[in-house]
Amino acid sequence: DDLFDSLLTLESSFYQQGYDEGLNDGLRSGTSEGKQFGLQTGFQRFVSIGILQGRCRVWNELGSGKNPSSSTAADLVLLGGGRSTKQLQVLTDLVTGIPTENTEDAVEDYENRFKRARARAKVVVRLL
Repeated sequence: DDLFDSLLTLESSFYQQGYDEGLNDGLRSGTSEGKQFGLQTGFQRFVSIGILQGRCRVWNELGSGKNPSSSTAADLVLLGGGRSTKQLQVLTDLVTGIPTENTEDAVEDYENRFKRARARAKVVVRLL
């Protein structure tokens, strides 16, 4: 019961108080911040895939000749011939059915397919 005993443990008591406050704050806001971060990351990852899927739809529609907006656009798609059609089909297969799970295998599959799809899209653009 010395007068200075509380001063000797001052650092550890402040450390424990700060730790407890941080833990409680983390428990309160950790879930919502994690959810927000997950949504942002997911959006950033899949917006590029969505753009490639949209391009595939447009190119497939133009190549089919069903409703071309102009004969020039249809002629452009047909310029690539069978090779562009095959490359476009491979690209379409790459960007459809990408898994959205957050497992190691799914993330690795996403990365692999996205890299291949970007390269394939460049090939299709050059052929067209």
